[in-house]
Amino acid sequence: MAHLTFHQRVVISVMQRDGKKQKEIAEAIEVSPSTVSRELARNHITGKHYHPLHAERRANFLKKRPSVISELEDPELFEVVSEKLALNWSPEQISGYAA
Repeated sequence: MAHLTFHQRVVISVMQRDGKKQKEIAEAIEVSPSTVSRELARNHITGKHYHPLHAERRANFLKKRPSVISELEDPELFEVVSEKLALNWSPEQISGYAA
């Protein structure tokens, strides 16, 4: 999955302020209209227009977060978690047991 660049985010902001449709914006930055739609929905500041710097900072923050899937790539840990989930343990109980 490709990520939007800061330049693409700036283009989204400018074109949105100019009243362009999402389809036009998508064509200009060469992504699908659904990508533009999701980007605007995720990074719309309440009561304000889309802000590209805010969107870029948020994207960079989310990229640095650890993925739950990457933590479960350990086969032994995956087995323990699977067993405990089958026993209806809560995530907190599993976390305490696995720690």
